[in-house]
Amino acid sequence: MIRQYQQKVDDLAINLKRSFSHAVSMNQERIKTVSGKLEALSPLAVLGRGYSMTTKEIDGKLVRDMTDVKIADIIKTRVRDGEIFSKVENKSKR
Repeated sequence: MIRQYQQKVDDLAINLKRSFSHAVSMNQERIKTVSGKLEALSPLAVLGRGYSMTTKEIDGKLVRDMTDVKIADIIKTRVRDGEIFSKVENKSKR
């Protein structure tokens, strides 16, 4: 009788270990998937594809259009491998 209970406990322990291992594997896959999606949306990944991001040096605000800057403003353009600082000397509308 004790041997039957011991066998049942052993079987339950094995099933628990398998279930735990499976749950961990599933969560690792989910993390990998979400991580890939986050990386694709990362601003740094966007810069890596050739885009840049320009901010005003004085306050760090994003430059979205030409009305965001004035002549003589210092702007910072971030590219994949660094930053470029520029002074606005002229503006022209398309």
